[in-house]
Amino acid sequence: MEEIRRHAPAARPLVVDADDVADFDDFEHHAGDADEPHPHAFRAPFWSRLHAAAAELGCDTLLTGCGADPVADANPYVLHRLARTGRLRQLTRQARAWAAGSERGLRDVVHAYVVQPALPLATERVTALARGGTVLGGLGTFNRPGWLRPGFARAHGYRAAGVAESRFVFGGTPERSLYDAANYAAAPDALSWQRAPRDGFLLSHPFLDPAVIATMSGLPASVTFEPGRPKAVLRAAMADLLPARIAGRTLKVPFDDLYARGLRAHGDELIALCRSARHPLVPEMFDVETLCQAIREARLGTGDSYAWDRLNRSLALVSWLERLNAGS
Repeated sequence: MEEIRRHAPAARPLVVDADDVADFDDFEHHAGDADEPHPHAFRAPFWSRLHAAAAELGCDTLLTGCGADPVADANPYVLHRLARTGRLRQLTRQARAWAAGSERGLRDVVHAYVVQPALPLATERVTALARGGTVLGGLGTFNRPGWLRPGFARAHGYRAAGVAESRFVFGGTPERSLYDAANYAAAPDALSWQRAPRDGFLLSHPFLDPAVIATMSGLPASVTFEPGRPKAVLRAAMADLLPARIAGRTLKVPFDDLYARGLRAHGDELIALCRSARHPLVPEMFDVETLCQAIREARLGTGDSYAWDRLNRSLALVSWLERLNAGS
């Protein structure tokens, strides 16, 4: 931050108005017109608005916030280390502080940061059984989604891939794996990488810089974790650079309502896309009606960000295959 002040003392933060942009606006174009399926194409309109504003202002560099959540915030997987090393009293005390600081239940915190990293696939199966009754209920990061045909999954090694991914995401020491997987989890915005050179500026993910990751991973929890005040170190560094409305907020603006609003506006189009798909791989891979039911559930707010991400990946693949089919 000191280097930015030294080289660009006139730099100032800018808030770009994007209230009229919704998820899934022009989804089929962004998902289909790419070299490979792009699972986050549903949010591409926001990147387009950001790039347009940066290009209009003549920006030289665009610094994104990718990685701020896993890298710049306190590491919740220290709870897993406390459990692994038998420090149960300290685990209980810190888990209660995490629950109070993040406005979550103690059971949810222990489930997410102690149980899930230890037995990811088994935990997801149990959770799916406990929250059954809907297509998205209990669907996590590694489970086979209900609309993916089991025969196709078996034929193409889906279970082995899920095991490999779970080991990559959590590893033997999840508190360390959080940083190792940050690039994979936090920087999927291929559209931005494609657009930046065309729009005349450099795109950079400063939170994913190895030096930043090394600094944050070396800090003790007593420094990085302040209940009710997330990203405490980052707040201190940016105190005189960010507008008060951003620097002072304790909760990130939730995207759930935005996501549901986009699906309410475009859900019928997405269902029609799935039902009209003509590429032979679509019915071979997916139970289309179950996929459509998942869209209807997500439109009502059922599920969570993990389940929605699985849905988005499938929708992006359908759109990409259809564009590929039309081109051939």
